[in-house]
Amino acid sequence: MPDEPDDIYREKTVFSIAMNGYDYDDDNSNMEFTFVGTGSALGLLPYVIGIFLLGVLAIAIILFV
Repeated sequence: MPDEPDDIYREKTVFSIAMNGYDYDDDNSNMEFTFVGTGSALGLLPYVIGIFLLGVLAIAIILFV
């Protein structure tokens, strides 16, 4: 994966093992591997809320000052 662990919160993938050169059907595999990165689960949500609050503050200043 080209992403940094700081950019990933959790990534789940199907996991299969091939032994002796045989390929197994990945679509029917019941094994899953979950990578837990150091990223935040919130993602861009704090930035969106911050921009919204700054917009409300700017409107309040324009209307009441």
